Amino acid sequence: MFCYWPKRKYHQGQNMKFMKRHGLTDTPVHRSWMSMRQRCNNPRDRAYKNYGGRGIMICQQWDSFERFLADMGIPEFGMQLDRCDVNGDYEPSNCRWATIKQQARNKRDTVLVEFNGKTKSLRDWADELDIKFATLYRRVILNGEPIFTALARRPMFNPRWHSR
Repeated sequence: MFCYWPKRKYHQGQNMKFMKRHGLTDTPVHRSWMSMRQRCNNPRDRAYKNYGGRGIMICQQWDSFERFLADMGIPEFGMQLDRCDVNGDYEPSNCRWATIKQQARNKRDTVLVEFNGKTKSLRDWADELDIKFATLYRRVILNGEPIFTALARRPMFNPRWHSR
């Protein structure tokens, strides 16, 4: 025999008060919220070791999708949930909607470099100063060149590389 019990959500402190469903179940914002909860709370999730296993937690207010949505809003197309501090918890003050490019530069292994009073990733400095990232990486990481000289020195010009 089939028995149907509707999903019920209750307000804290109010007995048996039903909430209306949000109607966003199969949307990117809801999938982001569900994925966040899985990787932080479910030891069987393949990403758990990098999130819940490292102690990354979700603030208690975000146990409710409606509260998460109120804090974060609906993201623009192509944006994904990102933590500003990669070692911090999921909470309103540490989360944002970010592009894939922003997320790729906000990882634990990102090399941050201070130059002229500003701190940026090595890749951001390469973009800003129009130096190939591989060149900058070789200078700073592989050759151990001081950051000031590595960023100030322009790439060598070799006519053979530019003749075609």
